[in-house]
Amino acid sequence: MIDLGKFVDKYKLIASNDHSLDILRYSQKHFPLYFPNRGLNRLARDKTKVYIHHECLEENIINELVRKDTKVFIDNLGDSGQREYIFLMSGSRHEANQQVEFRGVLGYNRLEEIILTILLSGINHNNIVILDKNPLYKNIISNDLISIRNLELDSIIVGGSIVFKEFLRNDKKFKLVSKNRGRILSTELYVYNGRNYIFTTYPYADLCEIVIKELTHFNFNRIFFFGSCGYIGDYKNRQIGDILAPTKIINEDGTNIQIYHNNRFVERETNTVHGLAKTIQEETLQFIKTLKVKGVQSIDMEVAYFQNGLEKYFKDKRIEVGILVYIMDFPGTSLTYDNVSYHDDKIILARKNLFSNFLNYISII
Repeated sequence: MIDLGKFVDKYKLIASNDHSLDILRYSQKHFPLYFPNRGLNRLARDKTKVYIHHECLEENIINELVRKDTKVFIDNLGDSGQREYIFLMSGSRHEANQQVEFRGVLGYNRLEEIILTILLSGINHNNIVILDKNPLYKNIISNDLISIRNLELDSIIVGGSIVFKEFLRNDKKFKLVSKNRGRILSTELYVYNGRNYIFTTYPYADLCEIVIKELTHFNFNRIFFFGSCGYIGDYKNRQIGDILAPTKIINEDGTNIQIYHNNRFVERETNTVHGLAKTIQEETLQFIKTLKVKGVQSIDMEVAYFQNGLEKYFKDKRIEVGILVYIMDFPGTSLTYDNVSYHDDKIILARKNLFSNFLNYISII
C-alpha cells in the first residue's frame, strides 16, 4: 500500500520553503494546471476527487479508457517518447459523477511528482485517491528488452538515443539495425565497426535502477550514462553546456555509493561530486543548501539510481562504466530548468561534445 501521508509531509516542507526555480511555470509546462477546463486549479476550488493509478497500461486498451462522457483525454509523452501519464476527465463538473484520473503512472518517483504537483495546485490530500495496481516492473522491462536479449553487445548507452539523436543519424559509420518502443525503456540497435551498440531512452529516476537489475541477464562489456544536470557548486567558472564527470556519487544520506565501479571518464573531463534529486518539486533552496553542505556540486534524477544498480547487481562482474553529464541549468539563479531550452545552441554543442567523448572512447577499444 502506498502511504499518501509521506507525500503530504514532503509537500508541506516544499510549500513552506522558497523554491530554486519557478515551480509554477514548470508545472504549467508539464501538467494540466490551468488547461483544459481550468485544469487542476479549478478542481481544487470544486473539491473534486482525483484518482491516480499506479499501473502499466497495455497499448491496446488505451482507447477503451475513453467513455461517451469523456471531456478531456491527454496522453502525455515525455521528450523520450515514454508515457508520463494519461489525464482523463469524464462527466460534467456540474454532476456528482464527474471523474478525474491520472492513468498509466509508472515509477514511484513519477507518482511522487504527480502527487506533489496536485497538492501544490491546491487540491486537498483528502481528495486524492491512489489506486496501486502493483505493476510488475521486472516483467515490463524484460518485455521492453526482449528483442535484444540474445545479442552479444559491446556497449549499452543509457540516454544515448535522446542525447545523441541527430548525431547518430548523421554519422555514416553507425548503421541503424532496429528500434523498439517500450513502456519504460525504448532501444535502438546500431552497428559500429562490426560491434553492436544499444542506445536507450531515459528510464525515469528510480526506474533506472530496476533497468540496471534487468540488464544482468545481458552480455555486454561496457555501459555508459550520458545526460544533463543542474549545477549547484561555485558557478563563477561554470557555464551552460560544460561537461562534468562524476568522481563521487552521493546518495540521499550523503554516502558515496561508488565502490566497485569507478567512472572511466574522470581523467578526461572536469570532476564533480554528484547528488540526487528525486523530483524537481523537492528542489527548494533549503534542499540545495543541504546538498551543498554534503559537498554536492551537481544533481540530477537518474545517475545515483544508475550507479546504485551497478553497485548492487554488477559488483562481481567486470564491466567498464562511463558517466558524463553537461550543465543544463543553475538551480537558485536566473538560469533554471524551467527557462532553459533543450534546443539552445550551448546545449546542442554540449550534446555534440558528449558524442565526441563517446566516439573517442570507443575508437581506442
